[in-house]
Amino acid sequence: MHQAFFHAVPVIMILVGIAIFVFAVFMMFSPALRGRMLARQIKSVRYATDIAKDDIRKTGENMAGAAIDTIGNILDEKGDRLQDIASQTLGRQTQAILDNSDKLEELTDLTSSAVAKTVAKAASAFKGKSAGDVYCKYCGTPIDGDSVFCKKCGKKQ
Repeated sequence: MHQAFFHAVPVIMILVGIAIFVFAVFMMFSPALRGRMLARQIKSVRYATDIAKDDIRKTGENMAGAAIDTIGNILDEKGDRLQDIASQTLGRQTQAILDNSDKLEELTDLTSSAVAKTVAKAASAFKGKSAGDVYCKYCGTPIDGDSVFCKKCGKKQ
């Protein structure tokens, strides 16, 4: 029995080799067979991609849930301390404002005087011009009130 088995093994190996050779030849010369094989490969890649997308989505959801839980735990544990720090910081800022109120008043005075100077300059720039005067919105040249185009730049008003 062992001898028959050992004689059959080379024959089986030869048949398998021939089958592989025939398959390879068909793959080279048969576009339909190649197309079917590629279609199966594409289908398997799509399936694997869909599974990967689901895994990534689930992982993202799990990580987001864990992050929310962690933040909630930190706030539960450290919430009072965070409120104390916020109160202290607000208190220091308020005290700094009160300590520097004279400087703030000085800055306010400087700002109001700068605004007054700007208004005065703007008023002197418009001196001699009446409210009924019309000017080109592009170049600033005086134009007639009923003009459609500027006489200097030619643009439509």
